[in-house]
Amino acid sequence: MARLAITALLATGTALVPPVTRIAQHKLRAVDEATALLEQAAALRAEADALAAEAMPPAPAPPPPAPVAVAEPVVEAKELTPEEKTQREIENRKKITEALRAATKARNKEQIQIALATAEKAGGFSRDNLDIIAAVQAFNELNELSDEVRNKLVADMRKSDPMSADYQGGGNLYLGIFGLMTVLVIAGGKGIFY
Repeated sequence: MARLAITALLATGTALVPPVTRIAQHKLRAVDEATALLEQAAALRAEADALAAEAMPPAPAPPPPAPVAVAEPVVEAKELTPEEKTQREIENRKKITEALRAATKARNKEQIQIALATAEKAGGFSRDNLDIIAAVQAFNELNELSDEVRNKLVADMRKSDPMSADYQGGGNLYLGIFGLMTVLVIAGGKGIFY
């Protein structure tokens, strides 16, 4: 009877090991993919910051030095008026819109990505903006997977989903449960639990 209990215990242990390692592999792959996406997002933000800095008009040239003989009070640079700020924002939006149109027309994935990130950072663009919609559609078209690859990915997902009919590896789980039940019945019959 002890040999049967040990055999059932070993069967339970070996039946449960493969699904755990498979899940761990999926988790590791998901973590790697998430890390890669975060790195790409950080790179895009840096590029958007660089483009935003380039889109800003150059700082005005400093005024010529005052004659030495005359001592005038130092005049601080004045802040922009609300009208000037608004005008600058309008000019920046026009530049971003032109960049979006040019990138969409060129169908350059990186330029579209940078222009969209800059538009998002600058604000003032809505989802209903036709240039944004066209750029997003072009970007999605450039990123599309072929039907072969998409079908393979879907099939692989179904094989790893325990609720799917195509699930592979479900027998190990049932063997583990059966082995555990066997051990519990044998242990209960020997008077261990009461």
